[in-house]
Amino acid sequence: MGTMLLLARGFTYLGLFAGAYNSFKLVKGGLSDKDLHKSSSTLKFWVMYSMLIIFDGTIDPWISWFPFYDYGKFALVLYLLVPQSNGASILYDNFALPLIKKYEKEFETKHLPRLQGKVLGTANKAQLWAVKTFVSSIESAELDALTRDTERSIELVLDEKLRRRRDQRKDCSSSVD
Repeated sequence: MGTMLLLARGFTYLGLFAGAYNSFKLVKGGLSDKDLHKSSSTLKFWVMYSMLIIFDGTIDPWISWFPFYDYGKFALVLYLLVPQSNGASILYDNFALPLIKKYEKEFETKHLPRLQGKVLGTANKAQLWAVKTFVSSIESAELDALTRDTERSIELVLDEKLRRRRDQRKDCSSSVD
């Protein structure tokens, strides 16, 4: 069982390498008309592979005890990797596309903004930690640059806050009319 898990992990990394390398070749060579199909296949591969990685990191710990689970995951990674199987396109068209379309609007309006807020909050906490940790050891010129950058960030946040308030007032006044 350990050998199969090692093989499955190896193919997971192979999938990352293969997808990244194919993407690199497409970007490096530019996108001609004949590359459009290849780029579409590569993008479908990345969508399916991302779904596999998300599944692997979230649900896998609770179902990995199923018999032959590692063999199935191994076969799925192979199916995605082998271009002749067209596995990534088949799974994308029949599984991912309908699923993503079903939840796309909800994700974009509800979950994505919340996720972006959490990312910004985490980045802000990391920035505060870094400032507290290193501010006493940086030179005056670096401290001045940090101050300017921080003031610009605050201005962006305040501008967005004011824009939203104006939009809310417009919405309220237009609903009254």
